[in-house]
Amino acid sequence: MVESYFKFRQRPFLAAPRAASYFAGRVVEQARQTLTRCVERQQGVGVLVGPAGTGKSLLCQVLAEQFRASHRVALLADSRLSTRRSLWRSVALALDIPARGRDEDELRLALTRSIESPEDVTGGLVLIVDEAQSLPPRLLEDLRSLTNSLRRGQPRAHLVLAGSPRLEEHCAHPKLESLNQRIAARCYLQSLGRQETQAYVRSQLAAAAVDGRGDVFDDAALEAVFRATDGVPRLINQVCDLALTQAADMRIPKLSARQIEEAWSELQQFPPTWSHASHASHTGHASHAAASASYSPPAGASSSSAPTGKPPPAATESAGESAGESAGESAGEVAGAASAVTAASVAVGTASFIEFGTLSDDEPVAAKGGSTHQSVVGEDVVVARDIGGAVASVGDLAPASVDVAERASWESLFGDGFTETQPVADHYAALALR
Repeated sequence: MVESYFKFRQRPFLAAPRAASYFAGRVVEQARQTLTRCVERQQGVGVLVGPAGTGKSLLCQVLAEQFRASHRVALLADSRLSTRRSLWRSVALALDIPARGRDEDELRLALTRSIESPEDVTGGLVLIVDEAQSLPPRLLEDLRSLTNSLRRGQPRAHLVLAGSPRLEEHCAHPKLESLNQRIAARCYLQSLGRQETQAYVRSQLAAAAVDGRGDVFDDAALEAVFRATDGVPRLINQVCDLALTQAADMRIPKLSARQIEEAWSELQQFPPTWSHASHASHTGHASHAAASASYSPPAGASSSSAPTGKPPPAATESAGESAGESAGESAGEVAGAASAVTAASVAVGTASFIEFGTLSDDEPVAAKGGSTHQSVVGEDVVVARDIGGAVASVGDLAPASVDVAERASWESLFGDGFTETQPVADHYAALALR
């Protein structure tokens, strides 16, 4: 639909990287030239580091296509390998070396012989490993050992590792000192700037258009693309592809900022996390409807994203008794119960009252009824129980036996300044004296 309506030869924005769509931005092109020089001059190992979506996989494909004319190339696009046999088998298959029925020693020997063979008139092996941060240190060291293969004093294997910033942490491991010392080039990718983002979109459209014109997006749309994606190439592809699809369905010949904003809004939609149900009217102690609304926090959401409210009086008293089961009346135990509230606060929702407390040894969780959540705080099991109603504030969760002054201190638990310090018992001190 998109291709026929906009007269494209192919989709201009794809989720999967494609070497033919390489855009020579300033940073990525500099990285390509540096890694090319590292391989051609046999300088050592090249490392490519970048955040997710900045074009590491695409650059690996470009380098692989570039070196195929002069070297034997093995591109490991999926490096989620855990054993030496799986590693050598993947490299052997990439080089068309028979691997069936061979163990890891036989695979390694066959690979070494192939690299050092005098019949090989190429410049040697270029091994490009994408997502290299997923490899265990022992496999990274095995890859480094390939660079020791020589013929007439010249190295026959050249290694390029690409991965997230965690790859640098792996290379700095003491067990990988030999690998770290052999790194001759470190390249760092980043997102595109405003002008490069607009140039990238135009270049992809021009490459896909039958007439070579890339004016499907107006200037406001290009600016909206940069504002929405912050120049991350993967996000640019996603929002532009969806905007083109929606524009084709609505027969819009030229996209404006509105189409980009609508596409980005649809991409960023989360599944509904709040399920509202009818509640009974509250009179006296306010009985709750059986089907009270529940809350499921979205992945990555913080506790501050949940709105706050006040529970009905009956629910407040129940929460105070539950939170005070283990806490007692001492101020130190009240502070311990407050930490339990903090740990379980992620379960709080708008239309459900969450009862917090610590689980005693002789009280099973199921005995309390309702939807129950648990988490561990120190040596206590924190229980959050959904009993219907509104959301309780920190002050409402204080035990009923706490006086007004202490209840006020609960409400300002996260405020500025503390007048007292809570002593912490060192459980290991007794062991040290033995």
